[in-house]
Amino acid sequence: MSFFKRLVMFYKQGFNHLWRKWLSLPLVLLFPVILIGLFTFLGFSIFTPSKEAIIEVGLIDWINQKKR
Repeated sequence: MSFFKRLVMFYKQGFNHLWRKWLSLPLVLLFPVILIGLFTFLGFSIFTPSKEAIIEVGLIDWINQKKR
């Protein structure tokens, strides 16, 4: 009888330990995905020009420019 009590106690203890770990497991698995997504978003937002930005172009006529 003592063997079964200990067996049940160890099963309960193991299940409780697994339950505590299981609550934080999704955070541990999702953190790298969220971090990579954040860096990817920042990289694209920095290196892609926005459509609202105005690009100014200046032309200089070096041939017909008057010398000072």
